[in-house]
Amino acid sequence: MSFADFAANAPALPGTTSSNVPAVSASLSTKNIPLLDKLSLKLEQYQRQVGAVRRQAQSAPTSMEGQQDLEDRIKFACMLQDEIARLLPQLPRSPAMEVSRRKLLKDFERISNQLESSVQDAANAQVKQSEAMRHEVERGDASSSLHATVNGQVIEFKQLDNEIAHNEALIEERAKDIDRIHKSVAQVNEIFRDLAAIVGDQQGAIDDIESHIDESLAQTQQGLAEVKKAAANQSSCLIM
Repeated sequence: MSFADFAANAPALPGTTSSNVPAVSASLSTKNIPLLDKLSLKLEQYQRQVGAVRRQAQSAPTSMEGQQDLEDRIKFACMLQDEIARLLPQLPRSPAMEVSRRKLLKDFERISNQLESSVQDAANAQVKQSEAMRHEVERGDASSSLHATVNGQVIEFKQLDNEIAHNEALIEERAKDIDRIHKSVAQVNEIFRDLAAIVGDQQGAIDDIESHIDESLAQTQQGLAEVKKAAANQSSCLIM
């Protein structure tokens, strides 16, 4: 079930009626409903933005304009992630909110994993592009030509050097983005651990989710190490 489906079946605002919407529990204060709705909308926006990042990362843009657009999308997705991570702990830990809390946390972790994977794909594509451009520079050094052909485009070596430097900066940014995503997911993991201490009868489900999050964190750390290693290798070969 998508989060949109979940939100559609969330407790209704005061004054609204629906045959298939449960009544608002007396223990769930009306002042908490706007926060739940806000988180629902933010998660939907986060999911759409991550989908856009994934599609653009898969297309592996090679132009500086395309890479900058991808950079802006990633930054906006990270901004949404940070905002959601700040709002999640504000939800009350009451029995009436327990299902909603766990659903929100699980969806946040799932979307964050998608973002981390997309950022990793973008970093890998940028590493490959840097390698291709560096190869053209090396070929140019062995000839008298002042131009290179990359992705069907004729580029002056000076411009090529600038694009390599630009790519190196983006690779380093991807490493920072992955680290940032990792920290937000770790924060969600801590929230789950807090829940485990409060909700004993749901321990099994929480343990399963924690196990999945721990695996995701390990994969994120491995991806971060690979990107940083690639950035270091590329920087050592950068044409000055």
